[in-house]
Amino acid sequence: MMKIRLTNYSNLIFGLFMLFAMFSCQVEPLNSEKKSQNALSFVVCNTTSSQVDLIAGNGNGNGYVVGNVTVETIDSNYKITYNITNEFYCITETHLSVVNSPYDFPVNGGSNPKIGNFEYGDDDLDCEKSISYLVPISKGSYIAAHAKVNCISQSPEDVISKLPGTVQVCVEAKPGTDSYFDLNISEGTTISGISGAWCLDYDTHLNYGDDCFDADVYTIFDDLTGLPLDYEETLGAINWILNQDFISQGYTMGEIQFAIWKFIEDEEIDGPYLGEYTLAKALEIYKAALSHLDFEPGCGDLLGVILMPQIPSIQPTIITIPIDCYEGECSETAWGDGCGFPGNSWATYFQYGAPE
Repeated sequence: MMKIRLTNYSNLIFGLFMLFAMFSCQVEPLNSEKKSQNALSFVVCNTTSSQVDLIAGNGNGNGYVVGNVTVETIDSNYKITYNITNEFYCITETHLSVVNSPYDFPVNGGSNPKIGNFEYGDDDLDCEKSISYLVPISKGSYIAAHAKVNCISQSPEDVISKLPGTVQVCVEAKPGTDSYFDLNISEGTTISGISGAWCLDYDTHLNYGDDCFDADVYTIFDDLTGLPLDYEETLGAINWILNQDFISQGYTMGEIQFAIWKFIEDEEIDGPYLGEYTLAKALEIYKAALSHLDFEPGCGDLLGVILMPQIPSIQPTIITIPIDCYEGECSETAWGDGCGFPGNSWATYFQYGAPE
């Protein structure tokens, strides 16, 4: 009798041991998985910021800035704002997460952010230029700001329609940087700033140090009747020349201006500000352009913009602006710039605080 009880007792001990072993085998992978999730290799943000760039397209140095993300404190809340500064883009979707530690961001098994689990956002925005969210400061200081941005369709006609009618112009340099002039065009227009320019009339004058002047704005698509230009039929060729980036091909500023003057004056002119040039190379440009008298710039080209001074004795000039066109619809992912997530995506996050 005693022997039977001992045997049963031994069997009971053995059974408990086997249950413990089975339970241990089931629990260990769960513990290992949890440990792996908690050991994500986040890159710690060493700097803080109240404003970061909103990068679209692709990170890793290949993206482009379409706007910014700003953070300000209002009472016990953050006001986090997505701003689009690139006129050709708008926001159609946002996902925003604010946490106490980078380890608290929602991520998937590959350590990439799960934007669908972010606490704030909008999935159906109507092409917004700016959108803000109020978030309690108690949520933390680490911010992951995701957006979907769409490009806005634009044609060459749209670019031309945004040109100003009149601008104020000052000569910054003569000769200019890889151009005959450097002009400073008054602020507040689509052609404002320093621009390389070319002479369109050899018989009038424009020098560095002259007073600033007002100029009317035209393109080769405008009706130029009545203007003191008797070479309208060659403006296409001149606009073609300015699209070829002859400087990068080994030609000089003087050779380009020489070719433009030959179209304007129909003769070979040796001006005092041409610098180094060779007649043979200048004529190469001229002869190549003869086949492009009907050139009209389109999407991706440079548009010639004529600046016609309102004072007849001042020389007219031509500058170029890019025709940035977006035909049809496009969509890009964008992130508030900062530190990378440990997964294989280019998603980023940043830490709010006064810039260091």
